[in-house]
Amino acid sequence: MLAVIRLYEHVAPTVARSVIAAPDQVESLLLGVPGAAGSFLIRTRDGIALVALGTDEWCLAECGRRFRGWAEANVPDFRSAEEAAIWVGEVVGSVTALSTEPGPAEGHITSY
Repeated sequence: MLAVIRLYEHVAPTVARSVIAAPDQVESLLLGVPGAAGSFLIRTRDGIALVALGTDEWCLAECGRRFRGWAEANVPDFRSAEEAAIWVGEVVGSVTALSTEPGPAEGHITSY
């Protein structure tokens, strides 16, 4: 399993909120990519990050293309966002302590 992290820095807060407000749209868009295994949208202090999991580098590149295309078509001013910094690597371990319920949980950062 491979993972890609796409970090979009210096994104206006209104743009970041618009992207983060549509996680179901992003998830269904990316899960339509052959080989995609999941994704996470993360609001950072300076923008947003997309983490995608997949079987190969083609799959991860396609996830990035689809995400950028969706964001440019659906989020006002996303076109002004800088290109993402991109890191790709092999997933060598995981912790499955993620929760879908908002609120404090041990080991989780809930806000900045």
